[in-house]
Amino acid sequence: KDLYLSGGVYLGGTGAANLLDDYESGTWTPTIVGSTSGSITGFTVSDATYTKIGDTVRLSCYLSSMNMTTSTVVGTYEIGGLPFSPDSYADVVSVAYCNMFSFDESTTSISGYCNGPVIRLLKGSSTSGVTDADSGSNTGAAIMISVTYKVA
Repeated sequence: KDLYLSGGVYLGGTGAANLLDDYESGTWTPTIVGSTSGSITGFTVSDATYTKIGDTVRLSCYLSSMNMTTSTVVGTYEIGGLPFSPDSYADVVSVAYCNMFSFDESTTSISGYCNGPVIRLLKGSSTSGVTDADSGSNTGAAIMISVTYKVA
């Protein structure tokens, strides 16, 4: 059962810094776009949820049935449609889990960082971006991601 507290609740003291008065949870609509241009469309979105507590957002999603042969992505893959704008570079995104399935077999683990209103995807722990060259001609690719970031 939901509990609503008018005005918030104090945690660990009565100072303003201890007031929890900003909590929200819900769903969001992820997009996949290119850092230069283009997008991937027509994929299945499962379990795209978020929780925002104060200035911190935790979100996750599972994107599947991506037809990479119709991708128009130019540049690095980016996840857009975030429910809140990230505070770019001030607090780097923490990618708790991010994986690509059925892409280039040598690139299965991916990471990322906030870049404006999107999360830019990188290959493993490198600084090289994930691009169409990594996806091949797969018609059933998928991405699973769980991210925590600070809002702008």
